[in-house]
Amino acid sequence: MKHLYRTLLIAAVLLVVSAFAFASEETVGVTINATAQIPTFIRFSLSAIGDVWSGIIGPDQFASLSSEPLSEETVSLIFDSTAGFVDENWEPVENPDPESGNVYIVAQRNLVASIVTNAKFEYIVTAAYLTPEDEDDYVTLPLEHSVKVEGGEDYSEPKPISGKTEKILEDGRNGATSIEHRFRIPFSLDYPAGVYTGAIAFKIVTL
Repeated sequence: MKHLYRTLLIAAVLLVVSAFAFASEETVGVTINATAQIPTFIRFSLSAIGDVWSGIIGPDQFASLSSEPLSEETVSLIFDSTAGFVDENWEPVENPDPESGNVYIVAQRNLVASIVTNAKFEYIVTAAYLTPEDEDDYVTLPLEHSVKVEGGEDYSEPKPISGKTEKILEDGRNGATSIEHRFRIPFSLDYPAGVYTGAIAFKIVTL
């Protein structure tokens, strides 16, 4: 019994000492806000069978280019008979006849766009009509376009893009992705033989 009283007494003393210790604590301090701003980084490249154009936006870099603006010596699209002919379903056509309708000339190569970014973005393609070098020809040549986004099973349905802006990705997210582009032009009696030229713009726009 004495042992129990002694134990209880020691416990009571410890509680009193502990209470005095906490009561004597004093503190001084401050709480501050923390703000972080991560800079935007975009690396965009457009390639076709070994030819590559690329641009970067990032820390200490603003649209720094790995090459001169696109030209025939870098990345370009060439449509001619050596590239081949296809039908409306992009299936190869032998002995193409411009009178038959629904025959197209494809570009010599597809383009692959690679995007690496830590930002939300839109990926946009804008194309002009191809205009004839012969000023006596008043017809402009339309482009049709189809894409396959990384992870997709097949190409999108071909559709006219000349004179339009097409949003390939409307809600792109941070990460890495690639998009394959393929283009074609009509082979038809509506468009006289000759050389036609124009331009296609590929853009990343942050949201």
